[in-house]
Amino acid sequence: MKHLQKVKKLAKFLDYLLGRRPDEFGLCPDEDGYVKVKDLIKALGEEDGWGYVRQSHLREVTATLERPPVELSGKQIRAVDRSNLIVPSFCDSVPKLLYHPVRQRAYPIVIEKGVMRSDSRPKIVLARERSMAERLGKRM
Repeated sequence: MKHLQKVKKLAKFLDYLLGRRPDEFGLCPDEDGYVKVKDLIKALGEEDGWGYVRQSHLREVTATLERPPVELSGKQIRAVDRSNLIVPSFCDSVPKLLYHPVRQRAYPIVIEKGVMRSDSRPKIVLARERSMAERLGKRM
């Protein structure tokens, strides 16, 4: 595969990942749609065929393409077109069982005090499936 084709393929995947379904990959964009580059690279590493992606590849997408689908801002990245993002909504009924990734070392404290947000992670991420929570836990 030619180099430019690889760059376009990565750009298309990033457009889907950041501009349409970040939740499918366990990513939580902030209010402006930004995700930490570090978290994005970890999520890409879990996908078949995308483990090679580094920050230099992301910069290459933004520099090479005429209209890149993503924009970098320091250590964060977001999709240019966020019109297709699923807007989070509050539901009336919460599922009976939700999962949260917790390190084994922190488990006794979580049992005692509960799950709390921190300055480094302002959102508490819950997953419907255990497999997604395990995936998030390995990433953290």
